[in-house]
Amino acid sequence: MADFSTAMREALLDACALDWSAISPAIFGSLFQSIMDDKARRNLGAHYTSEANILKLIKPLFLDELHAEFESVKGNRNKLLEFHKKLR
Repeated sequence: MADFSTAMREALLDACALDWSAISPAIFGSLFQSIMDDKARRNLGAHYTSEANILKLIKPLFLDELHAEFESVKGNRNKLLEFHKKLR
């Protein structure tokens, strides 16, 4: 169990109150890698992969197809609802 001081708890609550949506995940990936030593990171296989590199893989696997399907159904409410069900 973590042993938080009052100051640490307040800092955590302050961080939780922030709107993190405008911050790029790449920043967190860089921070994640920078706090671990190279050997520990290598042993765990804990490497940050950029969004651009992830998209190189998942776009042709399924995102391109889903985007095309969305484009074909977005004008039809019933088909769009079915598409949303599929995504869930």
